[in-house]
Amino acid sequence: MATIQVNRIREKERAVHTRRLEDENRTLQAKLDKTVHVYRVQFETEFRSFLAVWGKFADVRGAIAGLRPHMEIGPLNANHQERQERLTQRLKELADAINALKTAVYHHSPFYPEEIYKDLLNAIEVCDSTHDEVLTEGQESEWPKDWYKRGEEQFSELVRKGAVISSKIRQRIESLSGHE
Repeated sequence: MATIQVNRIREKERAVHTRRLEDENRTLQAKLDKTVHVYRVQFETEFRSFLAVWGKFADVRGAIAGLRPHMEIGPLNANHQERQERLTQRLKELADAINALKTAVYHHSPFYPEEIYKDLLNAIEVCDSTHDEVLTEGQESEWPKDWYKRGEEQFSELVRKGAVISSKIRQRIESLSGHE
């Protein structure tokens, strides 16, 4: 009889203990689910931000690459005004691309690390200075002797900054996805 009572007491205690463990497991699972959800939302938000900004960066890079072409197909007898019109069109395309990049960077800045934001702002400075230089010097009837060389240097600087930004974006995505 005593053995039966001891067994009943053990079963009651085991049941109470089991309920406590199940409750604690449910609580921990709820916390884990919430954490996973937050990380997933953060990853998706950052990833979309990076896609938007990087696409605009690529557009600017392309516009700067075509800003001072070494070769251009056009009429052999093109005068200064026609050359200026083509340059003005390329400058407008660059200005539009820079403005779109700035808008994307500023709109998405809360959703990715500040270090990447600062790197993007530095790249925008290169874009702005390139645009302003070409706008000013491009109006001259004769372009400076180092016109194309400076264009290549500015483009190379932008490409270098882009490579750094791209690497940091990849590292960030890897760290968020858990594939470090």
